[in-house]
Amino acid sequence: MKQPDSTRTPVKSRSIAQVSGLSNTRASSVHIVSEKCDFVVAAGRRVHYRRYGAGPPMIMMHASPLSSKSMRGAMQVFGQHFTCFALDNPGFGLSEPLPIGQGDMAAHADALKDTIDALELEHPVVYGASTGAAIAHAFGCKYPTASALCMLDTFSHYDTDDTLEGYFPDVIPRRDGGHLLASWEKISGLYLFSPWQKAEPSRRQVRDFPEPAMLHDMVLQLLCAGTDYKQLYAGAIAWEDAANVDRLSAPATLNVWESASGLARVQMLIDRGLPENYVPIYSDAAGGRYANQLKYLVEQSFCNAPPVPAHTTAVSAGEDYEPLYIETSQGTLFAKAANGMGCRPIVFLHDWGGSAQVFQSIATALATRHPVLAMDLPGHGDSPMQAGSVDELVPRTVTAVGEAISQLGFEGVDVIGIGAGLLLGNRLKESFPALVNRVVCLATAPVITELSEFEALSEAALSFDPDISGAHLIRAFSVARQQDLFWTWWRRTKATTLARAEPLDPVRIHGRAIDLLKSGNAYSEFHRATYSINGEAETSLCLVPNWQSGNGPVSDQLPEWLRKEICPLPDDSAKWGQSISAALAN
Repeated sequence: MKQPDSTRTPVKSRSIAQVSGLSNTRASSVHIVSEKCDFVVAAGRRVHYRRYGAGPPMIMMHASPLSSKSMRGAMQVFGQHFTCFALDNPGFGLSEPLPIGQGDMAAHADALKDTIDALELEHPVVYGASTGAAIAHAFGCKYPTASALCMLDTFSHYDTDDTLEGYFPDVIPRRDGGHLLASWEKISGLYLFSPWQKAEPSRRQVRDFPEPAMLHDMVLQLLCAGTDYKQLYAGAIAWEDAANVDRLSAPATLNVWESASGLARVQMLIDRGLPENYVPIYSDAAGGRYANQLKYLVEQSFCNAPPVPAHTTAVSAGEDYEPLYIETSQGTLFAKAANGMGCRPIVFLHDWGGSAQVFQSIATALATRHPVLAMDLPGHGDSPMQAGSVDELVPRTVTAVGEAISQLGFEGVDVIGIGAGLLLGNRLKESFPALVNRVVCLATAPVITELSEFEALSEAALSFDPDISGAHLIRAFSVARQQDLFWTWWRRTKATTLARAEPLDPVRIHGRAIDLLKSGNAYSEFHRATYSINGEAETSLCLVPNWQSGNGPVSDQLPEWLRKEICPLPDDSAKWGQSISAALAN
């Protein structure tokens, strides 16, 4: 690898030095804190970010088609001296897309400026990887005095005619799950060829290939970005053009590391000749590149600026059904909530292997009349799994849910649970009797309370361990599809054949498959923790869709104790919210 010109003048922290009297040492009170996730509304758009570390501000933006999760390794290094704000790029992760111009880099520069202002940050270091580097570069071009430094990790020159053709596979959900394998092929191909879709000898990359677990995590981030993921992705590739290099007058670094997929393209920019405001930073491998960049920041005194105040957030639900994070003694819960007025609060608990997303349409409809709360249970969706044995899972989950309800100020709630969510609701009422008015079953999935059913499910449960072939993605999709076709998917017989009023929907199946993949390989273990809970004592009402199985109405497949008070739901699930509200009012 060609080494840098030793005579090049380092970039100085001009903007920070101009606004503050910098000391030569870091304040002793600065300390590392754990990662926190939150949202900020910037110019009317919800932006999700992760915060880590302590010190002056650093904005971090990820590569496509990923999310801020991919910046965790970098945050752990830079967080030793900086308060890192790793953003989900517009339309990725949990950030909303731009209302217009999702592929326009000038629009992304404006969006980044709005986000920095909303976070009340002054002259942050702006760090970007690949797509994030293109955004950082466009930001520096449009707002040259708004940052202390633009750090460009894998910013290069693309031949767009050569790169873009066939670069973006279609990830629209298909009935056979083929879109999942197409996503796996793209992500794994990024480490094999450059560009990935041109499997020619001259395109072959010589580098370490990731473990299946890493590929799996990247594929999930791609799939969660949705079918429009390519707009920003393509816009960033088009921006990475040698003609744009001279447009940046802000101080910048260009990271060059040996195993980068775009190393040759980056080196081409350097060989062409960089303006004096760019400083190349060379690293031998991916693992050391963050440390080398941090060393440069320390040497150039960028880390001596005033630290960002400690993170504080008030947990509250607004009028609209919106996402939030709730900190509990058992860990962080990702949730959605609304403080609708007039009626009793409703709390939704999903089945094992699910997420709060399953309640999206129902909760949105009910939020106009009720305070509502739906959360991803620990180890599901976007709520991390906490350490502990399976035997501790139920009491810890119930404690977390109870604390979340209390923090929102909800009292006397009606709990609506699906499958194991119903059983958790019963235990919640036992543990927090003042919080819970009653527990209601939404019978869209079986409630497993018999040992024989648990054993049958355990025998049928498939492994979702990441496989180098990507076959685990199809296994999850298969289970999700069987849940639409059979009342008990693990007993695929004539008697359990399910006839739903709505057609088989690949989008719905895809969503459930993603939930299963996010919950990992502990599906049957989760059920082991709850199947022995007695639900009969607390459940007061059962909401039953008008579905038919091989043995007759779905209501006939329920345990007898769930058939004491049944409220039928209409064929059209879009109308369930109205029916549920009426049933709860009686």
